[in-house]
Order: sequence, then structure tokens, then C-alpha cells
Amino acid sequence: MCPPESDLHNARSGDSAREEDRLLVQALCNPLTKAEAFGKIMENYGPRLYGHLRRVTGNHEDADDALQNTFMKVWMKVEDFRGDAAFFSWVFAIAVNEGRAILQRQKRRGVSVPAEASDLRAASAGPDPESIREKLSAALLTLPEKQRLVFDLRYFEEKSYAEIAALTGTTEGALKASYFHAVKKIEKYLTEG
Repeated sequence: MCPPESDLHNARSGDSAREEDRLLVQALCNPLTKAEAFGKIMENYGPRLYGHLRRVTGNHEDADDALQNTFMKVWMKVEDFRGDAAFFSWVFAIAVNEGRAILQRQKRRGVSVPAEASDLRAASAGPDPESIREKLSAALLTLPEKQRLVFDLRYFEEKSYAEIAALTGTTEGALKASYFHAVKKIEKYLTEG
């Protein structure tokens, strides 16, 4: 069941982005406007979600699968959105969980670092910005699952530790330690690479 309009309005009043969220959720809950609203969500949220998933999973195919699964869950479970947080936060939490599921499948298949990481490392010898971005991406792929996720959420998505804790169910102290270790490993990778 979709949240009552009054609940969405009370949780979101005063902010134009939140008002847009409220309208999107209303449109998603209406069978006559659901497809159009869903298209707008894919257009608005897709690139940012894909960027996060690409950095976390390490390859296009897995990121694309996770993004597709995310949007399928949004389509099927929009009625579960309570309006306690911004709609994008709810969708992003689904994407985080889908990324984690992909990482778990990679782990079960014995994939620790996608093959792309070694290719990126070899190709990133120059000092140009693209090369630096590639080196950082390659370094990120060498991190353990939890550190990779925390680093991505903190560094690229600029989430606070409180937000990351809510998304991952981990304490802020543990997140700070994971981020610290991730930074040290990335620094080592970049200086030795």
C-alpha cells in the first residue's frame, strides 16, 4: 500500500526536491501514471545509481544487472515506501543491497578482483586526469567488499557516516575504521603502482 498523501506531504513539506519525490511516489502509486513516473525515475536516478554500482561491482555487466534488479524492486515494492526519508534514499538503499548481493555472488564464484582491475592498472601510467581516475578505480577494485562499499559511499557519494550506517546496518565506528583502512590501501596501491 502506498503511503497516504498526507504522510508524504508532512514528511516532505518545504523542499522542492522532496515535493518532486512526493509527486513521483503518488504517480507511481497510480496505475494510470505509474509507467510514465517510472521512466522519469530511471532517467533521473539511473546514471547516479549506475555510477555507484559500477564502482562497487567493478564491471559493467554486474553493475547493469544490479541496476536492473534495483529498478525491478522499485517497480514492485513502491507500495512499501513509507515516506520516512527521501525517495532517492529509499531507492539508493535498494541499489546498495543489490550491489552487495552481486559482490556476494562474485565471492562465491571466486572472483576477488575483476579482470578489468589489472588492465586498468597497466593502462594508467600517465599523469592525465583520466589515468588518475582509472588508477583510483583499479585501486578500489582491490579492496574487500565492505571497504569498497564504505569508501564509495563516503568518498564518491559523499554520504555521512550516519547515512552509511543506516544503509548498511553497521556502526559508525566500524564504518570509520573501514574507511580508514580503505584509504590506506588505496594510498599504498597508488604509490606502489
